[in-house]
Amino acid sequence: MPGINELIIEISDFLAEQEKAYDIPRVCGRYGLDMSNPHEAYSSKRVYIKTRLASMDYLSIVMIAKQIAIDYENIDFTQRIEKFSNTEASSISSVTRSTIIDELLIRDNINGQMKIIPFLCRIWDLSSMRSNDALCANALEEIQKHMVSNHDWDYNYLLNSYLSLANVSDEVFLSFLEQIVHPLVRSFDELPEYISFINEKLSIDNYILSISSYISEKPVYKACRDNRGVSGDIKNLIFASTGPKPEIVLRDALNNDIEITKNEEHCLVYNKAIPFSGLSWNDLVCWWNGGKEPTIEVEREFYKRLDLSIRSCPEKLLFYSYYKEFRKEGDLDIPALIPQVYLHYDPYTFNQRGKKLFTYQRMDFMLLLSSKYRIVLEIDGKHHYSEGNVASPELYAEMVKADRELKLNGYDVYRFGGHEFIDDNNAKRMLIDFFNKLFTVYNVKRC
Repeated sequence: MPGINELIIEISDFLAEQEKAYDIPRVCGRYGLDMSNPHEAYSSKRVYIKTRLASMDYLSIVMIAKQIAIDYENIDFTQRIEKFSNTEASSISSVTRSTIIDELLIRDNINGQMKIIPFLCRIWDLSSMRSNDALCANALEEIQKHMVSNHDWDYNYLLNSYLSLANVSDEVFLSFLEQIVHPLVRSFDELPEYISFINEKLSIDNYILSISSYISEKPVYKACRDNRGVSGDIKNLIFASTGPKPEIVLRDALNNDIEITKNEEHCLVYNKAIPFSGLSWNDLVCWWNGGKEPTIEVEREFYKRLDLSIRSCPEKLLFYSYYKEFRKEGDLDIPALIPQVYLHYDPYTFNQRGKKLFTYQRMDFMLLLSSKYRIVLEIDGKHHYSEGNVASPELYAEMVKADRELKLNGYDVYRFGGHEFIDDNNAKRMLIDFFNKLFTVYNVKRC
């Protein structure tokens, strides 16, 4: 896939062949480039043009190349830049790319266990890429000269300036990331750290590195679209109800703004934007405290308020075990475990709606691990699948139907059986193990 460096060479070579040195500054000005210091063009027309193109983004240079092709009506040049003109717009943002590249540069181990030239050749065909150095036959020789023989380039220059990694196609950028975490490149001990921070950044643009195969029992990762989770912004998080169901009306139907007209005093409504990183315990407690950093007394008060909304012993045990185990001193950034969340809402009562009432309006617990990864936790007592002591296929069918609908809408649902909570100690161990595994699956960072 063509890159920005190749395109700059094509443009500078073409214009240098077409124009005299004294005309080069004027020509650069015609295409919106800096035309100062015209005497520099007499030293090297190509360098003069390259210097002015180097500060521009890829798509802007493509537009200049297209205009040059129109102005000069040169068939050969038009054909040479066609591969650049057909490059698709990137769906991985420049911010995501730059952030990942910066993180890799900080770690200072780009090519891991592999030498730099073999590593780069896994991504680019360096031998067919043109060189900026007249003494080098191709990009492979030029990189060898400056990165291996003379050591006068650093990785920042190589990736950002020479290879212009932030401006390559999505295909090339993702291929680069796949090689960064390939078992031939990255040691198994380093792998979790690299996968974690790369996926954290990629997920913003709906991509993820996931295991596609194994080599000698070591995972090989492939980049793919991440279609998990729920699309759309979260609004009106209604939770921790201690009384009757709130009565809701639409204040603005177009914006989906709601107003609670009755029983508002029994529930909490979090109406702030949810960060992409999810809703943390600290976010929730700060909101409760009017936006100010909370004291330990305020935090305890809020915890007790949430606890009031939890009625069953198994739910209380889950709530207590989570915060006792994971709310360590100084760690307020754990995901907030939110009790009694209204996920669906039916304005009618059971008497009005009858058995058609959607049973699962209120979820036992929810974790918002990001703005799109929404985890529902449910503890199923006998009333979920039986009437009295008699199994009810109808109730069970309603429950699994509700699960299907949630999952199809992007929610991840985890159910616990009430029988798992008969022994408190066993239940606590089971819950701690569950949350540890959940955090691993969703790359949740912990102190």
